[in-house]
Amino acid sequence: AKLGTLRGQQRNLVRSIAHYEAAIAAQREVVTRSERSWDARRNLANAQVLLGEVLRQSGAVGRAIGVQEEAIGSLETLVAADPANSTFKEYLADALRKLARSHAAVGRRKEALTARTRALAVATELSAQDPLKLRYRFHQGESHVELGDSLENDAPDQALEQYEAAERIRGQLVQLRPENLAW
Repeated sequence: AKLGTLRGQQRNLVRSIAHYEAAIAAQREVVTRSERSWDARRNLANAQVLLGEVLRQSGAVGRAIGVQEEAIGSLETLVAADPANSTFKEYLADALRKLARSHAAVGRRKEALTARTRALAVATELSAQDPLKLRYRFHQGESHVELGDSLENDAPDQALEQYEAAERIRGQLVQLRPENLAW
């Protein structure tokens, strides 16, 4: 039974990869026709981030990292063009967290730490930019946890600081929305 489940999951990953590759090709055409289309660039970067996740899950981590880095470059261009756009920043922070997971999956601890540090910086900026969006604060807390995970072996005191910062954010979120069990 487990073998059948595993084969089914692999078939789904192959289909997902093909789906995202087709979406990326279509979005590249739209971007080529209209270089100033921020929506097309955002959609392209989003499809790249999703493809990167599926590739990482399928074991093609090297390829995932390349796709994720390309997405991050596109998102950084969008953020630079429109620094007040919180959606672009949110996508960038998410892409950086996912890139860090890919680096960590192949033992690239330094690269994972760099990506997590950048993700936390973007998440912190985003949270300060729009403090009423609790989702941004939640992601900031998650970024603290993931950065702590990267620091745990080499800098346990700094890791503890990150975990404590995450716990403070979670405590604030619970006070604001105690009914939300996701905090």
